[in-house]
Amino acid sequence: MSEEYWKQNYNTKLSDQEEAQFKQWTDAQSKALKRNVSEDDSDYDIRGYWLNEGYKSEAAGHMPDTYKKPNHPTFSNESIYHGQLDPKGGTYDGGKWSGNDKSGWTFEPTYRMLTTTHKVEDLKRYMDANEKKVKLKLPRLYPPFSVDGVSERDALYNAAMKEDEEAERN
Repeated sequence: MSEEYWKQNYNTKLSDQEEAQFKQWTDAQSKALKRNVSEDDSDYDIRGYWLNEGYKSEAAGHMPDTYKKPNHPTFSNESIYHGQLDPKGGTYDGGKWSGNDKSGWTFEPTYRMLTTTHKVEDLKRYMDANEKKVKLKLPRLYPPFSVDGVSERDALYNAAMKEDEEAERN
């Protein structure tokens, strides 16, 4: 689905008064962060965050998974959109975070994520650029695809899995 679809969907509805207050908040946050915070709405329900936790400043750090949209690279089972119906069929199935600040964090996307909303190579690039200290754990394929007629996406996924398995062995 297009970025425009994600910008227009999975957004908390605000009243006109709340929308005006939200705009003031995004303007202040944008100035503090030196970037346009309102552009985060392509993969994050920034209005939901503001309405429910708006007293917090995004400048303080990472926002919670609670309002990540299904197309966010680290969309997880902690999102309010986990389990929501996918217009193309089925439900959105978010990945899982495990670990802690002391031992380190691991993110494991679901197989459904990797075959519907996220490409493995894009997710790896995102993690390398934005989540450098997080280990990406790709899920096991079920069933394994080793027959002719494998889709390009599954072939890329299989190649990434092999690469990760070889890296773990070394």
